Amino acid sequence: LGNTVTVGQYVDLLLVLSLRNQPTMVDWIFKDVRILAIKDRNGLNMDEAKAQKIPALILFAINQSDAQDFYRAQKAGQIRLVAHGLDRIVADEALKNESSECWSQLYE
Repeated sequence: LGNTVTVGQYVDLLLVLSLRNQPTMVDWIFKDVRILAIKDRNGLNMDEAKAQKIPALILFAINQSDAQDFYRAQKAGQIRLVAHGLDRIVADEALKNESSECWSQLYE
């Protein structure tokens, strides 16, 4: 699994929105989100012997109060990961970027 993220690692989540008659919008929507699990298409953890070793699903530690916003963002655009080093120390996890213009586009 070289060049991939791992369980316990922190990532920032960027949202890429392709808007009709407007330039594509890209902005970070959550910072310092911890990866809880990485699974293959059969739901097996990537470290299991029978896993296909091709990631299909990543579970994130996001605040329950932000779950609806995350889901809406996921449905409306593409979520990209920006990985941090494995030694990163984080004081506050899953910080939502309240000032992102992406949110206003999603709720118009």
